[in-house]
Amino acid sequence: MNKKLIAILVLALLIVGGVYLYSAGMLNSLFGISEINGVVFKIPEGYSENNTDSNGIHDGYVSKRFSNNGSHISIDVYNNTNNSKKLPDKGNVLLLGGAISSDISSANIIDNITWEEKEISGHKGMFGVQHLQNRVPYQFVYLDGDKYVSISLNNQSVLEKLFDNK
Repeated sequence: MNKKLIAILVLALLIVGGVYLYSAGMLNSLFGISEINGVVFKIPEGYSENNTDSNGIHDGYVSKRFSNNGSHISIDVYNNTNNSKKLPDKGNVLLLGGAISSDISSANIIDNITWEEKEISGHKGMFGVQHLQNRVPYQFVYLDGDKYVSISLNNQSVLEKLFDNK
């Protein structure tokens, strides 16, 4: 066999293998990319997905959990095609951290979370700080098309890194 034919066969094998790995989602996990219910996140280096019962597909949403030496990230992506989950707006009912309220000040009292409007890496949403002990202290919720995304974490500096892939 001549060297050109061998080189072409090796190149074809690499291309076919790359397409297979890409279609199987293996390249995404290799580069820290995680797709959760159609929304893509860049999971920071050192975090690994927890294989717990809380991961998976639930009624109307998909959740994934990641950890790194005591630091945790929890991401829930809800199907919001009926627009039942809204961000605060006068007159809207809002669901933040499990509290249903008609305004943000009531949600702050009910849930012991201080909420503020915030834009993180181009995503406009609500950023909350939990004031109860033994709870994950930071939460960010936002709408992404027809998805309602809720991110809870105990290291605030990791939040922007989740959007590095965009």
